[in-house]
Formats: sequence, C-alpha cells, structure tokens
Amino acid sequence: RFLSCRTEISRRTSAFAVTQSSYPSLLPVSSPLLASLTGFAPGAVGGCLNCIVGHPLDLIKVRMQTATVRKPALSMLRNVAMTEGLAGLYAGVLAPLLAVVPAFAVTFWTFDTVASMQMKRSKLENRDELSISQVALAGGASGVSFGLVVGPLERFKCLMQVSKYDSFLQCVRTVYQQEGLRGVFRGTPATILRDVPGNAAYVGAYEFS
Repeated sequence: RFLSCRTEISRRTSAFAVTQSSYPSLLPVSSPLLASLTGFAPGAVGGCLNCIVGHPLDLIKVRMQTATVRKPALSMLRNVAMTEGLAGLYAGVLAPLLAVVPAFAVTFWTFDTVASMQMKRSKLENRDELSISQVALAGGASGVSFGLVVGPLERFKCLMQVSKYDSFLQCVRTVYQQEGLRGVFRGTPATILRDVPGNAAYVGAYEFS
C-alpha cells in the first residue's frame, strides 16, 4: 500500500528537476538527496493521513477478529464511540504513525536498490526497461524490509486496541519485560509473508497496467 504513490512521486521528482534547472542559484542541479526528499515527503504525509482516517475502522476490524461474541461492524463502531469516545476509536494509533516514516524510507530504498541491481545485471539504462517479473521481484524484496519495520509496531497497535494500556510506552515496556525481543517480533514473520507477495503483485500490476 505504501508504493501506491510511486508514479505520482516520479512525476513530482521530474517537475522538481525542471525547477532546479530554472533556478540554479537556489537549488543545485545535482542534488539526489533533495530529489529523494521531494518524493518521500508527500508519501509520508499521505501515509499519516491514511492512518488517521482509517484507524477507527482498523480498530473495529481487530476487535471483531478477537471478540468472543459476534457483533455487526456498525454496532461495534457505535458502541466504541459512545462508551470510549474519540480516545477509544484511536487507541493504538501512535504505533502505525511511528511506522509510516521509517517504513516508507526502507521500502523505497529497498525497491530502488533491488531495481538498480537488476538493471546493472541486465545491462539496462532505463528503469522502464525492467520486465514485470523484475519489478515484481523488487516489490517483493521491499515487502521484507517493510514487514521488519511494521511487524513489531503492528503487534503493539493490536495489543492497545484490545487491551487497556495507559500509554504506548507502557505497552512496549510490558511486552519486552514479559516476553523479551521474541515477544516484540511475534507475528513479524507472518507480516513479511503477507507483504512480500502483496507488494510484488501490487507493484507489478500497478507498473504495467
């Protein structure tokens, strides 16, 4: 899901390059760091907004998956809003918000690194020349790094959505004290198994549709 803005990011980066050539005294022409930030920042902001808008429904999904008594989604949403208020609807939201920036960083970096390696091995000059399988491979590789960052934070988020913790730090401290690093990374392999084929299929289909 974090790679959905890739085409828009490329367009903005190209526009940024034109701006650089128009104002050489303000922005140096050869500034890969600035070009990367130009693409990265909109994605990070978009990811934060996605967390804020979608978190209440994610909370209902997790509670429905762990509840012993089945209730309709709208009924559960109304019950949480009435009994727990806004704080209840956004329980655990800090974890995915903390994950957005590093997840974007490692995802884009991994994708670009693997894609560049394949270009070098195939002696290609343009990324557009990569085949769908090569793009899908780069997307799948980015799913590994994405899962490693998101997995532990997903665990804390889910724990805070179904259990009562005073704060995010208390949740992290409790899990670490009781279960150690194994507890922190519990469920991360499953997250990686989800994100590798998911990212590969998503990026491959998106790039060639």
